Amino acid sequence: MQFFPRSGIRSFIASFALSCGVASSAHAQAQKLRAAYTAFASTFTTLWVGKDSGLYQKYGADMDLLYIGSSTKSVQALLGGDIDALNYPKKEA
Repeated sequence: MQFFPRSGIRSFIASFALSCGVASSAHAQAQKLRAAYTAFASTFTTLWVGKDSGLYQKYGADMDLLYIGSSTKSVQALLGGDIDALNYPKKEA
C-alpha cells in the first residue's frame, strides 16, 4: 500500500502549503504539523531538504518530521490523530 507515489511528492508538499493557508497574513503564526516517515531511504530526501532549508516554515507550516519504524504503527498513529501526514516508500514487486 502506498499513500504518496514518488511523482506525488510535489503534490504532497503543495498540499501542506495549501492546508496551512499560504494566502493568509504574513504575520500569522505557522501551523504545527507532524509528518511521519517509516524508513531512512532516499525517497524521503525531499522531506528532509524541505525541513532543513526552511521551505515549510517559509510557506506557513512548522513541520516536525517523525521517524516511526513500522508502517503498521504509523498508520495507527495517523488514524489516532497523533500525526497529521504519513509518507512511506513504495514496495517494489
